[in-house]
Amino acid sequence: MEQTPGEGARAGLHLALLEFLTVLPEEVQKADIPPTRKAKITQELCDSTQSILDFIQSILQVPIPADASQSMGILATKQRALRCAQSWIQYGVPLGSLGPLMAQVVALLAMPETFEGAIDVLIELISDPSMRAYEETLSNGLLSVVTTGWMRDEFARAINEQDEQVARPICRLLVQMGETFTTFLVANFLRDDVRTYMEMLLACTAFDGYFPADQELSYPFIINPASSTIWDLLAETIITHLAELLPGDDSVLANLPASVIAGGVSVRSPLGKVGGPAALERHKQVSDSAKALYARLVEVLRKKLTYPPDAEWNGWASDVKDRFRVYRRDCADTFPPCYDILSDIALGSLTQSAMTQLQDFVDGRCRDWQPLEATIFSIKALAERVSDAESVYLPHIFGDAFLGRLAVLSNPELTRPKRASLYAIGEYAAWLNQNPQYINPSATFLIDSLRQPELASAAVVGLEELSHECRTQLVEGVDLLVSVWVEAGTELQPPEKSRLVRAVAQVVQVLPRAALLPRLLRVLNGIVADIQKALASLNQDPELARQTVLDQLGYLKACCQGIQPTQDLEGSLETIATIPASGSTDAEEQQVAVVMWEVTQGICNAWSTDEEVMEALCKFIEKTFRTDLHIFAPNLFSLNNLLVTLYNSSPFACILDAAAMTIVAYGDREGAISPEQKGELARLVSGVADVSVVWIGTKAGMEGRPDVVHSFFQLLTQCLHRCLWAIVNLNQAVLDTIFQMVLAGLQVQEWLALKSILHFLENFVDMDYETSEIAQMVKNVVGVAGPVIIQQILQGIAGQMPKSMDSELARLLHKLVVKYPDPTREWLEACLQQEGFPSARLTALDKTNFVFSIMTKRFVRIKEAVKTFGNKCRGLEGTAFANAV
Repeated sequence: MEQTPGEGARAGLHLALLEFLTVLPEEVQKADIPPTRKAKITQELCDSTQSILDFIQSILQVPIPADASQSMGILATKQRALRCAQSWIQYGVPLGSLGPLMAQVVALLAMPETFEGAIDVLIELISDPSMRAYEETLSNGLLSVVTTGWMRDEFARAINEQDEQVARPICRLLVQMGETFTTFLVANFLRDDVRTYMEMLLACTAFDGYFPADQELSYPFIINPASSTIWDLLAETIITHLAELLPGDDSVLANLPASVIAGGVSVRSPLGKVGGPAALERHKQVSDSAKALYARLVEVLRKKLTYPPDAEWNGWASDVKDRFRVYRRDCADTFPPCYDILSDIALGSLTQSAMTQLQDFVDGRCRDWQPLEATIFSIKALAERVSDAESVYLPHIFGDAFLGRLAVLSNPELTRPKRASLYAIGEYAAWLNQNPQYINPSATFLIDSLRQPELASAAVVGLEELSHECRTQLVEGVDLLVSVWVEAGTELQPPEKSRLVRAVAQVVQVLPRAALLPRLLRVLNGIVADIQKALASLNQDPELARQTVLDQLGYLKACCQGIQPTQDLEGSLETIATIPASGSTDAEEQQVAVVMWEVTQGICNAWSTDEEVMEALCKFIEKTFRTDLHIFAPNLFSLNNLLVTLYNSSPFACILDAAAMTIVAYGDREGAISPEQKGELARLVSGVADVSVVWIGTKAGMEGRPDVVHSFFQLLTQCLHRCLWAIVNLNQAVLDTIFQMVLAGLQVQEWLALKSILHFLENFVDMDYETSEIAQMVKNVVGVAGPVIIQQILQGIAGQMPKSMDSELARLLHKLVVKYPDPTREWLEACLQQEGFPSARLTALDKTNFVFSIMTKRFVRIKEAVKTFGNKCRGLEGTAFANAV
């Protein structure tokens, strides 16, 4: 039966209307029209929503004729209607009104022509957090369609035939269901349809072929854009569910992963916290079922991260190889939740596989290295969950049964399995620390591998981690480690050599001072000698000399990191001890300092205008302050001269950073330092301040070098805490210029500079006065600059500054109102009395409420007031963006 002209015209009209309604919400949202007009149009859309949904539903309800000539047009209209429904769900229609429409969409899942469009609509719908209120109804409806009938059969066909185009949308729906309805799925874990769902999800993860050369389906189902795997979510919820079934069983609760406890995951069990025989039986059934599922997942993941055969791998382009390596790391991130479910079963299975695969290789039954490497890689991926007390399986891995045998085999095919093992040693360094009998064999394997170019990069990573965790146990072999560094050749690239010297220095650090310095000198001698050679060859090959110096400065920095005291590994400024201005009194330390100072001066003479070299030098200087050894500068006077001279020559931000660290190391807020030391610090601050006010003293200068502004105000902030007298004693003209820079800087649009200026102001206002002279200076500055500061804060909140600065502005307001409540109220009210300031969108009531909230002196209230005030000023009130920030 042919379509009549009237029916054809109606179908065409429907298509045109659906196309218009599909783009309408997005176009209204991005339209550049006056706010009042836009609000009116938005309201009209809201008022029309139900009519539009009814229209879409009427299209989806139209039966499909048996006649192919008629069905094609109706199917095309239904497909367009589905896209329209998706658009309006994205726009934000009341989800409670979608029930009848969703029933139609779910029904269309079973039709080959419409299932993909229906899936898009459902994903859009169930990804909304509010849909959890309907999870039982939606989950039951979706499971009945997805796990039975045409969709289940079509999914099975797509998996078997590797039809990625059909499998992809179904997999997307499965993952979204799992992420949104995790609670429901776990609470009904033993139901047949849920079991089928889990099988389908596992099949998505196991989709055949190597990613990304053969397929790209399995990647999103290993890890989602939020970096939390669907398998991780399921594991956390299963574990919590099992704990709730046996609320009195402390052993279950004790085994909860930290991620579960921190996340506060709660699962509504159908049995509740009842205990008793029924709960015990359900606990066993769910536990056994989950373990069976995750044991299969371990095997799937191990297969997915296995390298392809050499011939196939060598044919891949470099970008494909890079993506596969990233994919392997993402697969590895899914192993910890597997261990949470399986516990030692996972480690035991992989350990047995590793030992069997190695034996097969030795006996000649298998010459492929890929499966063995994948198993070792998988064992490494479990490291973050395996207890340091594990005593059943890891002794086999790190003992003679596996690592001992692998280390002595010379087959070139075992290069990658050996690399994976070297990385695994580093990952399990904490376990080795608790099982010291396996440290020496592991260290021997690492050191031997350093001498093999194809293994050296992996060995140095493992050695650095092992030295960090087991430095005390490795100290007996410290001379061997020093020799390894001295003998290190071109098989290691500069980043790897930095790791190596850091590893060696970590072990050297635990030695008594008398034993430490000779070995440290031996480590440093080679570095210093290479710098001296570079300086000598500067005229012959300046670029090679420069690169050599950059590399050696990197090694020096790494060495200082290694000998850093263990309690200061986090790098807190509070742990830096005050250094005597005269330098070290230890003869051997003085000897090292003299050598280091000579090469430093040579570097500065050659490259004082080279910012990259100066930055590398300054980073090294900063690291020396974190060690217990005073082996860099002979005294504060010499260091001051160097920094001020360098900054005069080339005002780089890195020099200011080194000067700030010098202030931290040599300064003392309590004044427990000598007058000479105070004078030197004052000379340093004065020297860099004199140059800075010339270099960045204007708004244009500040905008041109925001990095220098950032570092300069960071230095001044450190002065407030460690040598306030140095600021007080600055030349008055310089001091005036600094505070003029503060006020000008509040208008700078560079985030880095702006944040450091606000931080300085906050600390300056909040200072506890040591003397009446300082108190008077602070009061004078605040009294003069206060009105301008308040004006700039209000303009910043209103939109002149990035919205990310709201917290900083709230903190500054809080300090002002606590320290100077009456003047702050006066300044606020005076500024806000101006008509249209800081925004014409504000009413008088808005301004009054803002001042009232600020004057509560409660930071939380002030922060919320700043956010609300800013949203109104920017016209963001009530928008999704305002709620998100």
